[in-house]
Amino acid sequence: MDETNDSELLRRYSAGSDEAAFAELVNRHLALVYSVALRVVVDPHLAEDATQSTFGVLASEARRLISHPLLTSWLHRTAYNHAAKLVRTEMRRRAREQEAFKMQTTEYPGVDNDWEQVAPRLDSALDRLNENDRKIILLRFFERKKAHEISALLELTEAAVYKRLSRALTRLRRMVAGEKISLDTFASILEAGTVATVPASLSTSVTAAALAGGFAAKGVGLATLNILVMSKLKIAAVSAILLAGIATPILWQHQSLAHLRAENLRLGDKIQQMERLSAEADALSRELAIRREQESLSKAQLTELLRLRSEVGLLRKDNQELARLRSPSARGSASPEPNYLPATAWANVGLDKPEAAIQTFFWAGKQGDTNVLSNLLRWQRDPAIPVSDKLDEKFAASMISGSAHFAKELEGFRITTVNNEGNEIRLGLEVTNDMGNTESHLLRLVQEEQQWFPVMHVWQEGPGSIHASLDIPPKFKSAN
Repeated sequence: MDETNDSELLRRYSAGSDEAAFAELVNRHLALVYSVALRVVVDPHLAEDATQSTFGVLASEARRLISHPLLTSWLHRTAYNHAAKLVRTEMRRRAREQEAFKMQTTEYPGVDNDWEQVAPRLDSALDRLNENDRKIILLRFFERKKAHEISALLELTEAAVYKRLSRALTRLRRMVAGEKISLDTFASILEAGTVATVPASLSTSVTAAALAGGFAAKGVGLATLNILVMSKLKIAAVSAILLAGIATPILWQHQSLAHLRAENLRLGDKIQQMERLSAEADALSRELAIRREQESLSKAQLTELLRLRSEVGLLRKDNQELARLRSPSARGSASPEPNYLPATAWANVGLDKPEAAIQTFFWAGKQGDTNVLSNLLRWQRDPAIPVSDKLDEKFAASMISGSAHFAKELEGFRITTVNNEGNEIRLGLEVTNDMGNTESHLLRLVQEEQQWFPVMHVWQEGPGSIHASLDIPPKFKSAN
């Protein structure tokens, strides 16, 4: 184990801008961060950009992170988020439809390609693990630490380390590969593939870029910085800023016209490559939404897909409503209840508002899209119910299927009451089923990262009698 821990290195860097301490942090965690970014963005140059961004944030937030219990966990999540944001940014640049990403719709040929099956799902699954499971997986397979080292870091006995690692590995394998791969094989795959080979110059580049960002935040002038070893796109951006704000003609005296032209050509090739990768990522997102049986999406991915599809849903809703208003039967029929929304007008309108989230939930159920339903639902569980992963999965699947069946029988709904209780909303609904009967319901929605999600309540009324409902049962009506 390294004699100086991460917290001490962060403290030394924060206290006196100790570049050697920060360089040690980069060298220690570079392989982890670069490997995570590469699995998300695929392209090595984009992975380098995501890696630089991650360590740039580490430099600027070093003081706050001194007390973080495990820097590895923070770096994994930050690298994953930066890489995903980079992919989303490139996706938004596309203005036309592309061919489906055929490489992702083919079946995996077998055990020889186990890593190709595991890699695309690994980091999103890690992000969904609870904190304790994620810590022990990262320490064992990403940081390559032995049991006695993990034992010292987490203050556990070695026996407890092995037991917790086995449970965490089992949960991760279930999320990534189901039962297709044995637990021993899955552990071997992680042992061999989680850490990618890092480009030789990346450590110097990342350290210089991150320290530059840290100095700028502390008031050091740009004139004190040397030219950094960065990706070609970053060189072009920094050069533009320097030319606009600070006179540094000496930087350009060593660049001939021929060199600049060659650089422009290489940048053009890089942009074309990024556009192609963006198109493939865009097509892959649509394919994942359509082929939900192939793999489950993370909350972050699902939220992004819902946003991208919400505009189409709104247009479809407007067209359906216009067609309904133009029909003779609509003009001659009685006016519906105020705020009544018929099932024919339901659409995927995102999760930005509670009313939109409920409509999106009912729309997914009407379409029979249990994958979207499972990602939308949040669960509140009676503490008296014993924990059983296998039983919980079966029970959750049956409840999601039941929610879809309930939505399919609805002909419309309207919102009757809205009670705001901070990060929780209680909606009164009046729903109409396919028999023309109306029912009243009281639903809860909770807010997470500016998005709203309906809550499924699970409680126990007696030995062996477990119930679940979207309606708020008496046991939970006073809960916050």
